[in-house]
Amino acid sequence: MRPNNEKKTGVWTIETPFEKFLRLLIFGGIFLILFTPLLVNKKYFFPFVAPKSIFFLAISEIIFFCWLILIICSKKYRPKFNLVIFSLILFLIFSIISSFLGIDFSRSFWSKSERMTGLLLLFHLFAFFLVVLSVARRETDWKMIFAVSLFVCLIISFIALSDRFNFLFHPEPNYPDSFSKFGEFLNKLSFSYNSNTQSFHMSDRGGSTLGNTSFFGTYVLFNLFFAIWLFLKSKKLPLKIYSLISFIFIVLTLFIANPGSARAAKLSFLGGLSLVFLLYLAFRSQKEGIRILGRALLIGALIIVSTAFYLFPKEGNKVNEIFVKMATKSRLISAEVALNAVKEKPLFGWGPENYEIAFVKHFNPKMYLREYGGEVWFDRAHNIIWDTFVATGIFGFLSYLFIFFSVFYFLFKKYFKGRVDFWTAAIFLSLLVAYFIQNLTVFDMVSSYLMFFLVLGFVSSLKDKSNEQSQDKGLNLGKAFLVFLIFLVFIVCFIKFISQPIKANKSLIEGINSNPLDSDGRLELFNKTLEIELGKYQNRDYMATHIFSIIQNYSSQMKEENLKEELGFIINELEKTKKQSPSDCQSLLRLGEGYMQYFLFFADEEKLKSAEEVFTEFAILSPNHPIVYWKLTQIELFKQDSNKALELAQKAVALEPGILNSHLVLIQVAKIIGDENLLEEKIVQAIKVNPEWEEEIKKQIAP
Repeated sequence: MRPNNEKKTGVWTIETPFEKFLRLLIFGGIFLILFTPLLVNKKYFFPFVAPKSIFFLAISEIIFFCWLILIICSKKYRPKFNLVIFSLILFLIFSIISSFLGIDFSRSFWSKSERMTGLLLLFHLFAFFLVVLSVARRETDWKMIFAVSLFVCLIISFIALSDRFNFLFHPEPNYPDSFSKFGEFLNKLSFSYNSNTQSFHMSDRGGSTLGNTSFFGTYVLFNLFFAIWLFLKSKKLPLKIYSLISFIFIVLTLFIANPGSARAAKLSFLGGLSLVFLLYLAFRSQKEGIRILGRALLIGALIIVSTAFYLFPKEGNKVNEIFVKMATKSRLISAEVALNAVKEKPLFGWGPENYEIAFVKHFNPKMYLREYGGEVWFDRAHNIIWDTFVATGIFGFLSYLFIFFSVFYFLFKKYFKGRVDFWTAAIFLSLLVAYFIQNLTVFDMVSSYLMFFLVLGFVSSLKDKSNEQSQDKGLNLGKAFLVFLIFLVFIVCFIKFISQPIKANKSLIEGINSNPLDSDGRLELFNKTLEIELGKYQNRDYMATHIFSIIQNYSSQMKEENLKEELGFIINELEKTKKQSPSDCQSLLRLGEGYMQYFLFFADEEKLKSAEEVFTEFAILSPNHPIVYWKLTQIELFKQDSNKALELAQKAVALEPGILNSHLVLIQVAKIIGDENLLEEKIVQAIKVNPEWEEEIKKQIAP
């Protein structure tokens, strides 16, 4: 992969000490970034997400601004434009356009603390991509990068296995509350202690430091193909042994540590290996007959996969049954919702990070049913096709597909011209196919995005090497001024996008963990959190939930002025959300609940009227969501309008008769009305729908 004369001149031979310092600093940053998936810290809200995302943003900013200075000093570090770079720029442009034309630009840019995958992350990923393809210019550079990534993956895999089999952390003998120093250290990083098994665990959802088995599967998928490439491309025996051992251990972890989980990643991995084999038969075999057979098998595989793509969303076939088993029925409903959302905004979509707005608007009440998972607030379609389509419309979706096309074209072009070896082309093509297919049941977070853009950087770096040997003549006045401007921009960006979000995240969790009776201290911390835009809507929702919980449990111990202060604070903040993002039904729900709480404690009729207005807005935005009719029913009971309450409760049942809570609300209304015949009728109707509800209904009607 490098020219024959590189040993004599070398890519880095003509290099000033300042260039070398910057280059080494950038490489150090790249290696640090590879440790992103390992980071967990319980001092952050969403400890499996925020530390990773903020760390990636911070290091990528540092190396990007160092790279900007480097390319001012020397032209040889400037990337050469190619189809892969163009495809990413195109996708970035359509994502920006969709953000401006979408529902809420703030949500699209900042995302929320639980995800942190908005435009801000996309900009940093693109910056990381430019840096890594420009600086990692030799095959040996990429071998080091992939080897470090494998090392991190080995640590994460080891933690996953230890968490699965409880063999790593145990109490010291005869000292139930005393743990090893390493265990204490890991506990500080947000490991939780299970008193029944007497061991530490990362997350209830598995996935080691990724916090979710699906995210773990995606991350592992990339590293398994890195290991294959390293094994086949390395001439040094130690690196071959290292990559082989890593591959075996990580494969075992994927299939053993998470049984029954990460199915998409497992199947995609096996499918990717099969694709490498078929590509070998089709293009590498020395026998023409085998090559013909391989190409026929490739075409057959393409037909099978295309047929599966067509069948999996349609009920009543084996492909659909397998998909439902892998991803639950809720994903099918989510896809149906996404299709309706795309029909409403087909060109540029709803904007990145706005799927939850579209989901609630086109809500299907079947989501409340047990067989559909019972989760009713989705912020992702859990399918890369629908997620991208809803977020960015047809233009953004096509530009996303174009990224994959550009990589495949680039690899095949280089391979057929003899500038890229077969294994490099086959392995990374198969990896991206496997990654795309497994993303039909999951979505990307910072760790998988990092791996994806790392691969794009690798592929884009497979260009014809030239021995550019520009000697730096020093910083003249113009260059020095540019460097000074870059430094100022870096300081501003670091404060705005790194420092302030860290403070806000920590103040939020400190506020939530504060003394329940310390209203002033809690509200001071919450106000600090809301000084930045990152996740402001979600932060307000969590603050509301927390304040309502405190009031429910400690109202008898709280002073009246503190009750008013806390309710007034959260109502005021949620009213801001209503003004800034009027389509956010989840925040409307919290606001309505806040008004009702205020009414219940202080008998303020205006607040009850405001609650009714807010819930009515919710019902207009999402007419198929039962929860809003439960709330409106409650308000009508407060107003002593039993007929209206009965009408609303019956409407909720009619939306989806299989929802127990709708029947319980209706039965309670009938009980309050005092109509024994109506009460008996509604009880019989409910039990007829599901006989298993009988015991719960008896509890409801008990005196």
